[in-house]
Amino acid sequence: MRLNVKDGVLNIFCNICVWTGLVGILRFLNRKKTRILMFHSVSDKPTFMPDSSGLRVTKKNFEKRITYLKNKYNIISLGDIEKKVPNKVIITFDDGYVDNYTHAFPLLKKYDVPATIYLIGCTESKYARNYLTKEQIKEMSKYGVEFGSHTLNHLDLTELTEKECNSELKNSRTFGIYKLNSVAYPYGTSNKEIEKIAAKYYQYGIKGDFGLTDGKNMLALNRIFITNSSNLNRFKCEVEGIFSFIKNIFRL
Repeated sequence: MRLNVKDGVLNIFCNICVWTGLVGILRFLNRKKTRILMFHSVSDKPTFMPDSSGLRVTKKNFEKRITYLKNKYNIISLGDIEKKVPNKVIITFDDGYVDNYTHAFPLLKKYDVPATIYLIGCTESKYARNYLTKEQIKEMSKYGVEFGSHTLNHLDLTELTEKECNSELKNSRTFGIYKLNSVAYPYGTSNKEIEKIAAKYYQYGIKGDFGLTDGKNMLALNRIFITNSSNLNRFKCEVEGIFSFIKNIFRL
């Protein structure tokens, strides 16, 4: 019951932000910044992760998000982040779940939208069937989908030694025949020491849910976590970093 009340309050807040024009104002003020959106799973049914994880977006809601972005923003690939284009949006997926191929990929092709998927190097486990195969990765790469590293074992790099951190980053920079030029830090956590190590192997480094990015530090690019809310106005607020901003206040 508390969750429903919380969602109801958030929906009212987001509706007000849209109806009053606040989202449109923020879009204009933030036009020089980049919005890197973070998705995980795209599926109508839970896979091996519980719904409570908040990592699953339904196909219907994902398509709604894509069509909205196509109308309001310039969706670019990560490799184009330094181009002088207003209102840039970059779509990313973490972990490399197989439903990125079965459910998200057809919609990316339908709307001609680029994306970057971050792969975990070591997927030899009982859950391996839930991850992308090399054949699927090869096919997706032909249609504007880029791939990056999510490290070797998806460990919190801030809790590792320098040697362990170097191993996680170095040994995950290739996936089959692909050399990866960006890394998404597991759990979105990094620091200057980790970014210094990452700079030896990657051109870009992606952090967690910290809002819009100004692109001043390519090894510490902010991202925005995207939920599965059926209220499109909530997504509009997420894209402008409103919730990330609120979270950052509580992190202080």
